[in-house]
Amino acid sequence: MDRDTLQKYRPLSEEEIVLVKRNNAKRYIVRVDREGRILVTLPRGGSRKGAIAFAREHVVWLRQQQRLAEASGKRRALRAGDWIWFRGEKAELKVLKDWGRPMLQFADQKVLIADEAMDLARPLAKSLRAIAKVELPKTVAAFASEFGLKYEGVSIRDQKTRWGSCSSTGRISLNWRLVMTPPHVSDYIVVHELMHLREMNHSHLFWQLVREACPDYKAHERWLDEHQSELSFG
Repeated sequence: MDRDTLQKYRPLSEEEIVLVKRNNAKRYIVRVDREGRILVTLPRGGSRKGAIAFAREHVVWLRQQQRLAEASGKRRALRAGDWIWFRGEKAELKVLKDWGRPMLQFADQKVLIADEAMDLARPLAKSLRAIAKVELPKTVAAFASEFGLKYEGVSIRDQKTRWGSCSSTGRISLNWRLVMTPPHVSDYIVVHELMHLREMNHSHLFWQLVREACPDYKAHERWLDEHQSELSFG
């Protein structure tokens, strides 16, 4: 079987599917957005299991749509003068010289780069990943201690469709792009995943736990929804 055919029929994993709750929806609806994410509208009374099954019934069409999104949405190179989100604030990308060496600067961060005319996306993503690997595990540890929860470790990942996840073994995985969001939004994602240690689903009980731990969680989810496309690069 050739590569194109393999891609066409590549099964959908649960991590690829993003659920969008719509109380006025009467049925499941699946689509691919311009970033190539698979979105399934979850109607009132619907379930995650049902949404995943529905998406998998349309795997061939979804893979076709993802290829079209990839072809039409090639990432624009990042250059000096562009801006990114960093800790919830807009930060301009600047290229300076430090003793003759080109350096990328954004907010209070400085990163040595190979060429001042290069696409800044790669060194920028590398820098943000490094920050995430230092900061996010500390945040998990602090909230786990506050709520009296035990976990098996923290992984910092390049998750294209999810902000975080919690495995059945208690390992927390977080998207490095969380360092681009406001601290209270990043904290919410950490709390969300930690609550899965108490309830490994998205049941009413789970959302009750989230609400008690983070009363403003819906506002944080709205921020992520509104700025999703601005956080995607690298």
